[in-house]
Amino acid sequence: MSDRPKVFVSGCYDDLHSGHIAFLKEAAGYGDVYVSMGSDATVLALKHRPAVCSEAERRYMLESIRYVKEVYIGPDTGKVLDFAPLLDVVKPDIFFVNADGSSEEKRALVESKGIRYIVSPRIRVGEGNGVIRPFPKVMPEKPDKPLPPMTYSAGDCDTRPWGSWLVMDSMPRSVVKKLTILPGQRLSLQSHRHRSELWTVVEGIASVQCDDNHYKLHPGEQVFLPKGCRHRLANTSDAPVTVIEIQFGNILSEEDIERYSDDYGRDA
Repeated sequence: MSDRPKVFVSGCYDDLHSGHIAFLKEAAGYGDVYVSMGSDATVLALKHRPAVCSEAERRYMLESIRYVKEVYIGPDTGKVLDFAPLLDVVKPDIFFVNADGSSEEKRALVESKGIRYIVSPRIRVGEGNGVIRPFPKVMPEKPDKPLPPMTYSAGDCDTRPWGSWLVMDSMPRSVVKKLTILPGQRLSLQSHRHRSELWTVVEGIASVQCDDNHYKLHPGEQVFLPKGCRHRLANTSDAPVTVIEIQFGNILSEEDIERYSDDYGRDA
């Protein structure tokens, strides 16, 4: 059992991005981090829209971040203080929150249980913070005509020369995929006309090319790939690499791939 203090944080962690990673890293400086994550029902109630990623997917990604000890899904209260019942379960020493998420109501609840309340200023992220590109707000395109049928469904999968992919969730204008890249393999150098992508590494070390930039991404690190950029994902290690890919766009299809270079002789 760890002798480190228990640090408790809460949030929806929808559209998991660089600011979340920087926040969790800072929280881990105080002890072992326990996360209360908002349920799908709570995300809908607070944000007035469905979650981009389901609670199961968000929990999976959070648990893969090296700064996180354990993740709990909060009860379906639809309230900011949905984490309240979990305080008696985790029994934390510290409640860690950023300035934007702090409130007197939250402070009063936490301190009434004898828990230390720490407020952190919002962290500015950038190069050298485990963030490759800033995570922009992705606005859906305005379609000129009715959307085409979705070409992905949850559970779809395929084997490729470089490994395999599995569709974890499919929503209007968004698809969540799990990519597994085998040792020594890489995808084609490619671009997409109709979608942008966010890659988050959950296992292994990924080599990423985005236009003329090259990066090494570790678990918990991510890169945003804007529509039209030339990009490539590779595994130069001797162990499999797992990446969660979130696609954004009006047209989400395996046909929307333009290849420029490919190790396996596919169209380029």
